[in-house]
Amino acid sequence: MISGLDVDYILETFQTENGGLGNNEIAKYGTYYTKDLVLAEYDRMAPAGVSLTTPLIDGENYTSGPNARESDA
Repeated sequence: MISGLDVDYILETFQTENGGLGNNEIAKYGTYYTKDLVLAEYDRMAPAGVSLTTPLIDGENYTSGPNARESDA
């Protein structure tokens, strides 16, 4: 299973000293927006115990879609 720290590390590789996704978003939005979104979704999925043998099953152990966060609240 990939940990939250692994996800964070992977996302950090999408930038260089001269630019890249993270640096461009920080310059534009003041935060690494994509990383924030991905880590938030990771935090929602992690309790389901996702692994190669235990996939997410929409409606059973995970709710997807644009209103998913609202329905989890």
